[in-house]
Amino acid sequence: MKKIFSLAVVLAVISLSSFTVSAQADKHPQAPAHREVQKDNWKESSDFHSVMAATFHPAEDGNFKPVRERASELVTKAEAWLNSTPPADMNRPEIKAKLKTLVAEATAVKNLVDKKASDDDLKKQLSTLHDTFHTIIGMCRHDHEEDKK
Repeated sequence: MKKIFSLAVVLAVISLSSFTVSAQADKHPQAPAHREVQKDNWKESSDFHSVMAATFHPAEDGNFKPVRERASELVTKAEAWLNSTPPADMNRPEIKAKLKTLVAEATAVKNLVDKKASDDDLKKQLSTLHDTFHTIIGMCRHDHEEDKK
């Protein structure tokens, strides 16, 4: 009986461990995409990501202090990314256009911070900015097979 109980406990622990790892992977499904862009050495992408992560993830947990303190830096890093020279395979008009959107959304976050907007309003805009960031990262990692034809 003790062996059966021990086996059940071990299986439960393995199952819980798998669920935890899976949940963490689901929380940030775009993370591997960003690593691909980093390998291509688009420094400004990494610079923006550092500030985005340091502000967005605490806000997800209800801590808005980092975004309120670093909103101007989000704008500065977004502008630097827009104005930088991308790696050749990422130098496409659709990426440039989306980077312009990123700057506008970062500016909107800063404006909300300047107006001392509610955490809910700030979280919505910050989430929009975060989604745009991941859209850009996704655009950067696609092979664009149609371009190779």
